[in-house]
Amino acid sequence: MDHLTSECITVAKKDLKAGEVLDSIGEYCYRASIDLAGVAKGGNMLPVGLAKGAVMTCDVKKDEIITYDMVKLNNSSVLLQLRRLQDELM
Repeated sequence: MDHLTSECITVAKKDLKAGEVLDSIGEYCYRASIDLAGVAKGGNMLPVGLAKGAVMTCDVKKDEIITYDMVKLNNSSVLLQLRRLQDELM
């Protein structure tokens, strides 16, 4: 396959505040949803696999989609580095 077809995106389960650290999937901060890969990429939507440990940089309302622009990610994360490589290759 030479392209992604869908993306598991991150959606706030509750109102989130700037500075809040996201917990793990299945806990209290966020849930996963799915969208078309092109829609997710165009909306800069945060893949749910990268959400754990991300720090919110702004307030987000419950049920709002969380985007890359709304979080600070751990740049030393191997998972993040692999995702960036995947994005480059596809």
